[in-house]
Amino acid sequence: MKDPKNRSTSLRSLLNRFLFAYRTTPYCVTGETPDKLMFNRNVRTLMDLIKPAFKKKQIGDQQEHYRGTRDIIFKEGDPVMARDYRIINKKTWAPAVVIEVLGSRT
Repeated sequence: MKDPKNRSTSLRSLLNRFLFAYRTTPYCVTGETPDKLMFNRNVRTLMDLIKPAFKKKQIGDQQEHYRGTRDIIFKEGDPVMARDYRIINKKTWAPAVVIEVLGSRT
């Protein structure tokens, strides 16, 4: 079937667009594109040109948000400071000792 939008476009140009889309689409079985399988590299697409700017912004946001944080692994018997929720209007902390480790942050 002919598409009226492509009436002014040459057959060669339409074929090139189709082949480019086909060659840059990952197979569902291998998860790789035909270009990656044949040439061991991915061809740059329009999305690849847009994606780095987004990735840089995302990495910058993550670094700013998680600045200064680190994973702390507690062991039984470690001294810690625990929040005392008995006084509602005041944030108070009390020294405590880890009795049981439930996860990396609790």
